[in-house]
Amino acid sequence: MNNESLKNIYYQRNKDRIGSLGLYGKERGKIYSDWIGKNKKILDIGCRDGSLTKVYSDGNDVYGVDIDKSALVNFNLNTGGRGFEADINLEWPFEDNQFNVIIASELLEHIFQPEKLVKKINNSLKSDGIFIGSVPNGFSLINRIRLFFAQAQKTTQADPTHVIHFSLKRLKKVLTDQGFKNIKIKSLGRFSLLGRIMPGLFSFLIVFYCEK
Repeated sequence: MNNESLKNIYYQRNKDRIGSLGLYGKERGKIYSDWIGKNKKILDIGCRDGSLTKVYSDGNDVYGVDIDKSALVNFNLNTGGRGFEADINLEWPFEDNQFNVIIASELLEHIFQPEKLVKKINNSLKSDGIFIGSVPNGFSLINRIRLFFAQAQKTTQADPTHVIHFSLKRLKKVLTDQGFKNIKIKSLGRFSLLGRIMPGLFSFLIVFYCEK
């Protein structure tokens, strides 16, 4: 697939989601805000129109990157930040030691080689930087049951832009292999109470925090 085809896919995907915080967006925004605090230089990867970024942009210096150029116009308006157009499968327009916080919310599952991206993220963080975000749990108990009965349309495999399906174990391995430490996990979904005990089985969305 060429770069222009991918841009068009995400343009079509995003145009119907203007103003949306996404699935469990309010909950994710609250978690991120608590982790981020104020007076930080933040990069939001896959920022779209900045609707979620706006939740934690107040009091921070915010940057965003997205493949959808049209969405970035709204990102700048919504957040007062600065958006960059890039296909991060192919390019990384940021230097080392730039940011206090980098966010990849519902993003890593769309990346062909997430390990390479996470390494670049680590490099672009300052020495005390944090990396936070979320991924859908492709191997939750309910997804495993549905796949057993060939009901893929009700799982993370239903989204054709998901090129990686994360388990909690795989997510942690990607983070630790690329040098991150002090990983924290929060669980979102209908079974979030059980997810606090066994997030690998009962989280619908796995929300993560880690330190450089």
